[in-house]
Amino acid sequence: MNRDIEFEVIGNTSPFSLMGESSCYMLTVNGQSYLVDCGTPIFPYLGYQGIAEIKGIFATHSHEDHKRWYTDIVLFTFYNPLVKHKVRLISSETILDEYAKNSKGALERSLSLDSKRIVDIPYENMVEPVIIGPRSKYFINLKRANSGSYYYEVEDRQGNAIGPERAKIFINPAVTRPRLLFKDDESGEWVEPESYYCFESEIFYEKHKNIFHEEKAGLTVQAMKSTVWHGVPTIAFKFMTEENSLFFSADTVYKPSLWRELWEEYRPQKFTAISRKEFEESSIVMGDINDFIERTWSRERYENAMSAYKDSVIIHDVARKNSIVHTDYADIANAPYETIFFTHNPDNLTSWRPILTSRRKLSLRKGHTYELVKGVLYPYDADVYVHHLSGDYVGYRSRKGAYKVIEKEGLLGVVSADDPQESHMRVDLYQDIRGEYYPLLSSFNTVYHSREDGKVEVVTLEGDRSFGRVVQNMRGKIVKDKPGVTVPPGKENVEERAQVAAGRFFKLQAYPKTALKVNLVWVPKYRRRVLIGQVAIRTRDVLRQIALEHEMEIIAGKVSSDHIHLFLAHGPTQNVNQVIQWLKDTSSQMLLSEFAHLRSQFSGGYLWSRGYLAVSSEDMTDEMIRQYVEEQEDEPIADDSRFQVNPS
Repeated sequence: MNRDIEFEVIGNTSPFSLMGESSCYMLTVNGQSYLVDCGTPIFPYLGYQGIAEIKGIFATHSHEDHKRWYTDIVLFTFYNPLVKHKVRLISSETILDEYAKNSKGALERSLSLDSKRIVDIPYENMVEPVIIGPRSKYFINLKRANSGSYYYEVEDRQGNAIGPERAKIFINPAVTRPRLLFKDDESGEWVEPESYYCFESEIFYEKHKNIFHEEKAGLTVQAMKSTVWHGVPTIAFKFMTEENSLFFSADTVYKPSLWRELWEEYRPQKFTAISRKEFEESSIVMGDINDFIERTWSRERYENAMSAYKDSVIIHDVARKNSIVHTDYADIANAPYETIFFTHNPDNLTSWRPILTSRRKLSLRKGHTYELVKGVLYPYDADVYVHHLSGDYVGYRSRKGAYKVIEKEGLLGVVSADDPQESHMRVDLYQDIRGEYYPLLSSFNTVYHSREDGKVEVVTLEGDRSFGRVVQNMRGKIVKDKPGVTVPPGKENVEERAQVAAGRFFKLQAYPKTALKVNLVWVPKYRRRVLIGQVAIRTRDVLRQIALEHEMEIIAGKVSSDHIHLFLAHGPTQNVNQVIQWLKDTSSQMLLSEFAHLRSQFSGGYLWSRGYLAVSSEDMTDEMIRQYVEEQEDEPIADDSRFQVNPS
């Protein structure tokens, strides 16, 4: 039996996101798929057959951005003659009741098959509610009196009424929904049991925990309440197989310091709108229940919350700051858990932890987590992750990176390396296109385009025309600086300037021992000295990108004002003519498209001269290079100054 857990993100934005996805995920174990919430438009994503094959919906709570497509799924399943089952809705007893109350208006009335009569259709004919987590021992029941009127009463599961000395019903006149106040057996304090007790407490909850088992999938699911603090009734889920454990937090405020306050703080009751005697004698009180709750959390709930995340991969909601009902980034960024992924994201967030976006798929295999991209498993190994309306990006630590990570009021940001603000680290940035990483484009007239065949190309926009070329995914090939290898403050820019001035390329990856090594030298047409300043720096970056895309290694190299010299390792199946064509053709196209002054100097749309020098040895001398360059235009080299790359 396959014990892997696959967690697919269908939609994961916050409720007020401009992207408008809302929240929906699909969890698959051994071919059995379940939705986790259903707020995202899933019909175009899964299709009719995919929706029909869903085994159930795990519901965290009843906010609309988490259940927006629930009634559509129910109606589709009920009226589709090819589907022979009800929709299984899996949640706590309280949340199942919320779903029923909020959905019956859209489900329980329709037209007869001949469209002549309005008919009633019981909710239970369409939905199979499955309770996960223990039932409460006590609850508010709406009862009918002999006179025909209705009234509320607190009862136990045997139908016995609970007197006002132990339980009371509070109704806020502005809201009219009843809430239960309960006297805790151990402390003697009045509490709201839905908030005060965790599911493990047998004071308020039944002993049977209603743990969900799916034998065919080998999946066990446990409902968790201790960590969830969201206002409306909400639960988290722990999905488990024999080898993996995935904790889905649901919407919550993760803040251990606040949790401790909720347990430790005692709040005296306020007898302003009602006397103490009236309170003690009343079974139903009209007023604000918060005036009479003496403690918010039990110690047991706090202790369970502090231990609930251990030994699991964690999928956790996140917000920027001051979110009230969600987790502020600063409160969870450095939480003491090894593997956390952020979801339910704001539109702009930079994070040390991976940020999930739609159409991504996690794969949990033997306790390790990967991203599954086009059938390939990739580890999450970037140092920083950026989610923005404009796109998704990843950063890899680099002492010479063009960007750096800053922090302000608990939030991270990425700025240019020359920004004066203090930083955590410098990074190289890559654009994340559905799990594949590509170099960050620096020109405004170039964009990435995902083709229908799955390939990605760089499209250059030029006037009324455009042209593109396919580029290779760099994920899995990027080498970053080791953590702890730092440059002393104040020395970083000096060292980088020295490297740039020498025109040296950074080593990207170790090549196999079977690689062939070659020295390559070529010059611009007319031997013009155009490889200076930003053109030289961009030339270096472009050549490095081309080499990486074709799985070659630039061992060393120099950009001079009038020529390029590379010492390069390439694969045994790649011939030198092919290698030089890749390097010259692609770099010419990119540089001419990005620098208008080059286009005006080089006619025919090509930057480089036709020839090149290739020497299959590490022993190429400066004299050999000098002689080759001189022969191209019969103009002697006066000095070595143009071997420098001027960064200005």
